[in-house]
Amino acid sequence: MKKTINHTLSKKRKSAVCCGCLIALAITILLPFSSLQAAPSLSPFKSLAYQTDSRAMGARSLEEGGPVFRDTIQIPGAIWVRLQFGDCHLGAKSYVVITSLEDGLDQHLNSKSMADYRNRSAFFNGDGVTVELYTDPEDENVFITIDTVYYGEPQEFGSGATEDGELLPKVICGSDDRTAASDPAVGRFVFFDFSSNMVAKCTAWIAASGAYLSAGHCFQRSDYGDPDLLEFNVPLSDADGSPNFADPDDQYPIDLTSFLRHENGQGDDYSVFDCNPNSDTGLLPVQGQNDFFRTAKVADLSTPTSIRITGYGIDDGTANRTLQTDAGPYITENGSGSVVSVEYQVDTMSGNSGGPVIINGTETSLGVHAHGGCDPGSGEGNHGTSFENNALESALQNFFGSNVKYVDVGHPISPGLENGTVLRPYDTVLEGVTSASSGAQIRIAAGTYSSAAGNTFTLGDDGKSMLLLAPVGSVIIGN
Repeated sequence: MKKTINHTLSKKRKSAVCCGCLIALAITILLPFSSLQAAPSLSPFKSLAYQTDSRAMGARSLEEGGPVFRDTIQIPGAIWVRLQFGDCHLGAKSYVVITSLEDGLDQHLNSKSMADYRNRSAFFNGDGVTVELYTDPEDENVFITIDTVYYGEPQEFGSGATEDGELLPKVICGSDDRTAASDPAVGRFVFFDFSSNMVAKCTAWIAASGAYLSAGHCFQRSDYGDPDLLEFNVPLSDADGSPNFADPDDQYPIDLTSFLRHENGQGDDYSVFDCNPNSDTGLLPVQGQNDFFRTAKVADLSTPTSIRITGYGIDDGTANRTLQTDAGPYITENGSGSVVSVEYQVDTMSGNSGGPVIINGTETSLGVHAHGGCDPGSGEGNHGTSFENNALESALQNFFGSNVKYVDVGHPISPGLENGTVLRPYDTVLEGVTSASSGAQIRIAAGTYSSAAGNTFTLGDDGKSMLLLAPVGSVIIGN
């Protein structure tokens, strides 16, 4: 069965793969600071009702060893396609395969992953997909239905444009010095706004603890909709700036039960969350990307001179909403308690929201980028929520439970400050094990913990039980 949906588009389909783009930047004046919320970047999408039920085909094999149901869905001129499934019953072993007509990349969904993805497929570049249902003899009454097809259209635009066509001020610190970047720990955060039919994109990243962080204003707010996916290894956009989506193997569904967030303005804007596994690889982002940033307080380190911001901000052409980076002067830290911001003169744009505030030349983050306001002439900079924020520190510390000790041999904390917390981890596993109470988790950052450094011990002699975890990367103990 092949169904081609003919729909009048505002612009002729290009030969390159792309995603529709329309920039809408929310500008918020926050007092007493001269600052702008570093809003998500938004792209329009459209939806069409699509009532398909595999049971209408009957439970029969289309070819030997092949699917029992196949459908081709194509929308001429569309630049990406995504499916919303309705009622489905896949049993224990049956599954669905969705394949892009554009590049042949595919996604497999079984009962568990269908639920993890909230009955939605990944995003597929191009104007169509095939859908195939494979059944296992042990499963009974297997079927799928498709309710809706979401798709994007091309939309040409230039960088810095807001919805009303004016430039966004005080975000680029003079000239735009951002350059292309490649960082496995930094992903593009995607969510759907069904009220205005917009796909919104921010930045998110992997912390050494195994948690994921972004800005609070990027996470489940009424005017943007539910958080959706975290994608990595995002390809270049098309020449007109229309972004492409990552390989379905690099798209991870957000765990909506996991998030902690604040959106209270400059110095208190963050989210901490978890992801579900990718439907094809079975991996979490921490496993698939195998990279992270350490988290630290400014007060616990030597004061930095330079800050780097890496993220998916808007731009012109093929660089639009792809991973870019820039470095510039560290200015200061402002506030106290649960309202603390770190300030820096580094180029950012809408879509950079949620990225790590990196000490330049290191793998250490001081907070979460969230607000603009850069004006080198007056000495002002852009801003992130600092890990000095008490609520953010608590959220990160207790994200995996209250009985957790953290260990990191590579953390740059000043000597003598280690206490086993997420921002002040011990540098030996022995310290973590000795200080832990029974039932604790010991979350150990990637690295080698040598016996010469005091990492020789015997577990269980003291009668305590505990779980040793390597949340991101490989850990070698006692070598």
